[in-house]
Amino acid sequence: MLAAAFALWMQTQSAPPEFAREDLGIAVRRLPEGYRLRKPDEDSDVVFEISDEAGKATGSAVHLAGWPRARGRADAWEGAVRKDRATRSLRLVKEEVLAPALGEALRREWVLETAEGSRCILGLFVSRGDRTLRLLLQAPQDAWDRVRDPLVRLTDAVEMHHVWRCAACGAAAMGGTASCPQCAASLYPRDDRIRDFSRKFEIQIVLDPSRSLPIGDVSGEAPARRDAEAFCPMLAREVKKYPDDFFRRVDVGRILLLRDIRFKNPPPGKVLAFAMYHPRFAMVIDVTEKQKFATIHHEFFHFLDFVPDYSTKDGDWVALNEKGFRYDSTLWAESLAESKVKGFISQYARAGEAEDKAELFACLMMDQKRARVRAQGDAVLARKLARLKEIVREFCPKMDDEHWRSLDR
Repeated sequence: MLAAAFALWMQTQSAPPEFAREDLGIAVRRLPEGYRLRKPDEDSDVVFEISDEAGKATGSAVHLAGWPRARGRADAWEGAVRKDRATRSLRLVKEEVLAPALGEALRREWVLETAEGSRCILGLFVSRGDRTLRLLLQAPQDAWDRVRDPLVRLTDAVEMHHVWRCAACGAAAMGGTASCPQCAASLYPRDDRIRDFSRKFEIQIVLDPSRSLPIGDVSGEAPARRDAEAFCPMLAREVKKYPDDFFRRVDVGRILLLRDIRFKNPPPGKVLAFAMYHPRFAMVIDVTEKQKFATIHHEFFHFLDFVPDYSTKDGDWVALNEKGFRYDSTLWAESLAESKVKGFISQYARAGEAEDKAELFACLMMDQKRARVRAQGDAVLARKLARLKEIVREFCPKMDDEHWRSLDR
């Protein structure tokens, strides 16, 4: 019985979706029987509209870029409806925090009272990186018992993926896709170890970023192929230091391998890597730099730091410094030498609280002994080290004391 059920599940996963927007990473795996889907113009924010044959149940899905993510979007929609003059009442009936393999998802159910009567609304909010799909389905309250189950099944069939780009032709592809839907070029690196990582967490490793640049204000040059390919097994080694849950939560979509990273408005020094929150939750890294491995962990921490509340500001962290200390934003990334100022693991850590935390995290991931030795004679650094481990554990509970001990083995 279980074998038959598993075979049926595998069949549904391998079958092409009934609806897909490659450029948005959105798919509907299977429509409930008796429901039809309509695609508006691609210029519209509405991704699709749906209704049942009787016209009782209707709904639409909207693609939203930027912040906040699923819960924030649900709260914002609910707040706007409550303020609407036509609303007499909006009652939250049920909330489910869903557990997709990747990303963040929330389902809520409401009863809306207006002068026109009572309607039940089922809302699905799914986020990947800096993008959210908001699906709202509704029907008159007297028809809800009949339509609710198929509408719930519909929300279960909706998928939100990162958007990848084919290095060969530039076409968009669903995150995790093995080959380009346009030219059939492989979207995975050759190295088996990093290919498995890329597939498992939907993180595209872009060896030739020529067709992906610029992203926002960031550009650069494609590295030599040999440099990019040599970097892949080293990246695979470093990401194995993390539990799987870290990458499920951090939700990075792409890692672009570059050399000579440039900004539209250049910073006061050489850029080794950069964490991009918008657009398209991505990391760029210069694979020709000596510090690239510590830099990988530094940038991963920036995503960890940003995701919970969409900010890297941290007054509690600042308060750990000695009284009167002020960060200096002119200390750019070339200042990676060990700091002689107490409380800081490197010169660059003195540039701001976000860099302070990221530098200390990178040191922990690369050389815990160095961090511990430095903290023994430095009360400020010892406080920061303890607080940093708390921050990391709050974000990813599996990165606990046992995790840090395992890195020493």
